[in-house]
Amino acid sequence: MRAIVPFILLVIPLIEIALFVVVGDVIGLWPTLAATLLAAVVGVVLIRGRGRAAFERLRPGQGPAAVPIGSVIDGAAVVIAGMLLLIPGFLTDLLGVSLLLPPVRRRLGRVIGQRFRMAAGPSPFGDPGFGQSGFGQSGFGQAGFDPGGFPSAAGPVIEGEAVVVRDPPAPPAAAADDPSHPPRVAPPRPRDPPP
Repeated sequence: MRAIVPFILLVIPLIEIALFVVVGDVIGLWPTLAATLLAAVVGVVLIRGRGRAAFERLRPGQGPAAVPIGSVIDGAAVVIAGMLLLIPGFLTDLLGVSLLLPPVRRRLGRVIGQRFRMAAGPSPFGDPGFGQSGFGQSGFGQAGFDPGGFPSAAGPVIEGEAVVVRDPPAPPAAAADDPSHPPRVAPPRPRDPPP
């Protein structure tokens, strides 16, 4: 996958240059430049109009459940189409115009939706969500998961307390061997009786 990006960054500009030469030879220089400028203007209009509308649907007050994922993908596809139309070249314009077609956007939405579902993996609370076989039948305490959603560790829980003891600076080397200066050991702390 990583090798595709440099390949695309090298090959697409070469294809765009070749298409500019071919189209310029067929329809002339000025119509070629006018078509490129027109595509850029359409791209700006799409980004400003549909992009703003797509982001308005994602306002923080609505919450994630209020906006269906298909609507988000549809808006993102139109914004990407506008960006592709902004890039000078006929190949990127063709890709941008194809993203404006509803059947292409629906297909793209299905593919991206499947990828999201595969990446998310199975839910530990059941596939149906909040229905009868999701949270409804196995409560949180029966699921074997801690509050963070991860499986709980097996075995007993041992409570303890850690105390950091810092030794004073070491005495000079001559006094370190002296038995009258034994190393300092922290006295044991009294423990509370178990409840």
